[in-house]
Formats: sequence, structure tokens, C-alpha cells
Amino acid sequence: MNKLFTLIFLVIFFTSCSKKEENLAPVLKFVSISPQNAKENSDAVQITIEYRDENGDLGENNPDIDNLFVKNIQTGVVSQFRIPQLSPDNSKIIISGKFIIQLGTLAITNGTNEQNFSFEIYAIDRSNQKSNTLITSTIKVMK
Repeated sequence: MNKLFTLIFLVIFFTSCSKKEENLAPVLKFVSISPQNAKENSDAVQITIEYRDENGDLGENNPDIDNLFVKNIQTGVVSQFRIPQLSPDNSKIIISGKFIIQLGTLAITNGTNEQNFSFEIYAIDRSNQKSNTLITSTIKVMK
């Protein structure tokens, strides 16, 4: 009985003392999208998001690596962007701020005079950790 108690105690002790793996993926938050009503192929769409990264490895200096992805939910088209490196390699600092994403103009694809659009956005840091996926509010594009 004493050996069983000791074994149970050791299992509980070591599992409670083990280092928990932290999720250090970037966190994105939707701020705004404008304009709310856009003219087709004329008004450029701009999305503002906030970011926070607990270990500072969001962003990339390599211009050939895209790490911010914006998916048009209605068409399925994914636009790729590069977030520049925001802190030195191996710095392990908390970084936060805002990004303004310039999408350009939109075209109506449903054969009508107006169409609603919204977007899914996520980022991938230098450790290949994917952020949460956020969804923007809806805008209307008119002819």
C-alpha cells in the first residue's frame, strides 16, 4: 500500500511540475474596414487590424516570404502580404500594434448591381505558428 501511495504521489508531483507548453502564436483583432459602401473598381478597400505577439517573432525580413493572408470569403481568392520583421531574431519580447492592409478595389462577381464582401485574415510567425483567424465586418460594393 505504501508503494502505491508513493507511486501516485510521484506521478502527481511530476505532472504538476512539468513545464506547460505555452501557445505563443500571434493574436489578431479586427479593428475596421473601409469604406462601408464602395464603388466597384474605384474605391480602394482598407482593413485595420491589431496584433500582439508574446515572443516577438511576427514578421519576416525575407521579401520572398508572405506571412499575412487575406481571404475574400465570397470569391475564395486569397491575397498574400509580407509583414516586415518587427523585432530582432531571438529577442523574445512582447510586440503589439496595428497594421493597415491595403486591398485595392473590388469587382462584383455575382452578376448583380451590388455585392457584400467580408474577409478572413490570419498571420504566420517565424516559428511557423498560425495566429487566430479573424473575420471582418461586411462591406457593400456597388456599380
